Order: sequence, then C-alpha cells, then structure tokens
Amino acid sequence: MNTNLDLLDEEFSSSPNKNKRSPYLLVLCILSFVGCAGYLGIFTFMNIMLSQERDYSSIYGSRDYLDYVIPWTSICIGSGVVCAGSAVLMLLRYQFGYFIYLFAQLVPSAFMFIYHREMRITSDDEEILMFFFIASTLLFPILYAFAYKSMRR
Repeated sequence: MNTNLDLLDEEFSSSPNKNKRSPYLLVLCILSFVGCAGYLGIFTFMNIMLSQERDYSSIYGSRDYLDYVIPWTSICIGSGVVCAGSAVLMLLRYQFGYFIYLFAQLVPSAFMFIYHREMRITSDDEEILMFFFIASTLLFPILYAFAYKSMRR
C-alpha cells in the first residue's frame, strides 16, 4: 500500500509540459499568418496595378523600372505563400520550417536591395523605405530564432 502512495506523490506535471508548444511560438505564428495575409493582399494588388501600367507604359515612354518591380512583386507573393506554409510547420514544431521561413524572407529583401542598386536610386525616401522593408522582413526570423529550441521535430 505504501508503494502506491509513493507512486501517486511523484511529479508527473513536467512530462506533459515538455510536449507543449510555447505561447511565444504561438503568438509569432499567429502574427506571421496575419502578416502573410497582408503581404499577399498588398503585393497581389501591386502586381495587378503594375501589370496594367506596363501595358499602357509603352505609349508614355520608359518601362525600365517595371522590368524590376513586377518580378519583385511576384517574388513577394511567392514568398508570402512560402512563409505562411513554413509558419504552419513551425506551429507544428518542425525545426526545418524555420530555415524555409528564413529563405523565403531573404529572397525578396535581396532582390529589393539589388533592384535599388541596379536602378541607382538615390532618393532619401526610397532608401528609408528600402531599409524599413528589409528590417521588417528580417525581424521575424530573428524573433523565431528565440523560439527555435521549443521546436523539437
């Protein structure tokens, strides 16, 4: 009878918590879903509008910037889809979802950086926008790095 009471006094609460998802990871994934939805909406709208402008720009003159911006918006749309999928993987606690997410965030940022250097844009407003876009796309991979240990698979 004593052995049964000792068994009941053991601490079993630590083992169920070991498999539990951290609230920090859950909040990041929810914010990623919201951000990806906004990302997809904004860049789909931009892509449609710029494609229409490209059709009419041959009448008005130069289309050089459209040759960079339209592929960039397409890359951003694809990146938003991949980021949403990798956020699902991270929500399910798969560690490789983090690396997919990181790659999907780096590609549009690198393309935008190359675009600005290729077009030789020197406007301060454009440089500030480029900085905020790149900083915001790199913020979430950095925040997810803190939750990487809670992803076990």
